[in-house]
Amino acid sequence: MSDDPHPPYDDSDGPGPPAEGSRANWFELFFDLVFVVTIYQLAHELHGNPRPADFAVFLALFFPAWWAWINLTVNVFGPGNRRTQAMLVAAMPTSA
Repeated sequence: MSDDPHPPYDDSDGPGPPAEGSRANWFELFFDLVFVVTIYQLAHELHGNPRPADFAVFLALFFPAWWAWINLTVNVFGPGNRRTQAMLVAAMPTSA
């Protein structure tokens, strides 16, 4: 039995807050990177002198992408099983 009051995060525990000091795994970071590229592509049209209509289009496309990212990261990243990862891989192209 360990004397550590904060054992490392165990992916088999299911959803919930990770233990203090836990780190994101490579898959979570890659998933976040896909959304970073998505936001970059959306914001690319705002370069230069955007019109209000360009900003409105950005917002209309940004919020669904942001909503998908929030829902997938909050509701899915917890269990680290292959089925969950396969579902996320399938969702990535829809965002990009």
